[in-house]
Amino acid sequence: MPPMAATALQQRHAAYGTSFVGALCCVAWLVWKHGLRRRKQALALSTSDIAGDDFVFGIGSLIECQSRLSSMSNPCRAAVRVLYNGDIFRGWHFRSSTGFTAIAGRRLSGSTNALSGVCFPAGTDMASLDARERGYHRVLLQCEHIDLVDSDRNCECDCAASGCTSNCFRGKVVGFAAHLQRAERFDATPPRIWIYLPDADSLQPATADFPICQTYIDVVLHGCLAWGGEQMAREYILSTDGWSPFWLNDAPQSRRPWLHRKPTWRKIDELLQAFTPLTHFDQRCHSEEYAAVARERQSLLIRKNHRSNSFTTRPRRPSMDTIAVLPALERLNGFVEPVSPRGQRRLNRAASDKFTMKM
Repeated sequence: MPPMAATALQQRHAAYGTSFVGALCCVAWLVWKHGLRRRKQALALSTSDIAGDDFVFGIGSLIECQSRLSSMSNPCRAAVRVLYNGDIFRGWHFRSSTGFTAIAGRRLSGSTNALSGVCFPAGTDMASLDARERGYHRVLLQCEHIDLVDSDRNCECDCAASGCTSNCFRGKVVGFAAHLQRAERFDATPPRIWIYLPDADSLQPATADFPICQTYIDVVLHGCLAWGGEQMAREYILSTDGWSPFWLNDAPQSRRPWLHRKPTWRKIDELLQAFTPLTHFDQRCHSEEYAAVARERQSLLIRKNHRSNSFTTRPRRPSMDTIAVLPALERLNGFVEPVSPRGQRRLNRAASDKFTMKM
């Protein structure tokens, strides 16, 4: 073949190849554009059902499905795990009127905190949730501060087992998740997202009379383990402020935890113990032990051993019951005032007399 003819043939093949590649690119672009249009239509359909709906952002006991559904008439457990980036942080600072301290959110102006939890539709149960969260008030959150977190349980709904087929929340939850994933979600009508924050008169830390309760911790961390495994439980413990040595193990038969605590009690205790400097896990007391500590607290405040014009009585010798609860008291840092050297010798002598009587 002459050189000029070969060159012309090569040019023709190159032109055909370029045309073929260009055609493929055009087809691929059309397919992508058609798929994008279909996805936008699907997102628009799914999010149109949640416009103006009420969703609740749970950061405490509302994370756990069983606890949440106990206050709702609809048995659907569908929800999504989310992360709120704003001026709210979580801690043990809600004083319940029933005598314990619970977890609650608290605003801190000028700060940004990552707060994990779950969002679920309230449906017709908003009044019931308000009654459950007595001592709290509802606050509306900005949707742009909430991000969806991938979780195997997102939008999960076992309608056959829970009986919520006739009034299933899964469609709303799927639409809510799609709304959070949309790049142009802020142009659409957003759902209303609420969080419960404590009233000013309920904002108190844990004390001896209002301790942290083990059964409450079990509910919260059991929900964290179900939604995000050990990672979410660890993050939850570390991001919660206000852990206190006033910790009551109020579970029935607490010395046999496999009977009445959550099935995940062993993992919960391992996680709490791993963060002992923060959680004060080593100062947790059983009910009978904690009751003895609270009863003897005032009697162990040894007065200064010196005479003054106002001195009318001599310091009372501690009872044998007081000596018996000293080990429990020693585990509560700051629970008992320091004892003077003379008072300490008196306690040691009483303990020695008790040991001699036993011999």
